[in-house]
Amino acid sequence: MPSYGTPRVVQIELIDDDGKKRICTATKHNRSNSNTPHWDLVLSHPSGQSWPAQFSGGNILDAVGELIERKEHEYNASRSRGHKPHPGLPDRNQRVDEFGNSMTAPVTMNGRDHRFGRR
Repeated sequence: MPSYGTPRVVQIELIDDDGKKRICTATKHNRSNSNTPHWDLVLSHPSGQSWPAQFSGGNILDAVGELIERKEHEYNASRSRGHKPHPGLPDRNQRVDEFGNSMTAPVTMNGRDHRFGRR
C-alpha cells in the first residue's frame, strides 16, 4: 500500500449562495532543518483584501479554519458594502475650507536646514 506524504499546497474555497468566493491557501516550505512543517497561509476575500499568516505544525486544517474564523467579521463587513473596498476616512485633524479642500501647507525642507545633515 503506498504511503502519501503531507501535501505541499492546501487550498480551501468557501462559496456563498451568490457565488462569491473566499479562498485560503496554505503552502508548505522546507526552509528549515526541523521535522516540523512550516506553512505560509493567505486568505483572500472577494473585495481584494488578503491576509497573510504563518503556521508551524502538522494540523494545517485547524490553522486554516482558525484563520477563516478570525477574519469572518471583516468578510461580513465587506459583504454589507457589496464587497467594495473600505472607503478611506478623511483626516479630521486638518482645517478645510467651505469647499472641503485642505488648508494645510505642504511640509518641505529648504536647502539651509542643517538639523538632518543636509546643506
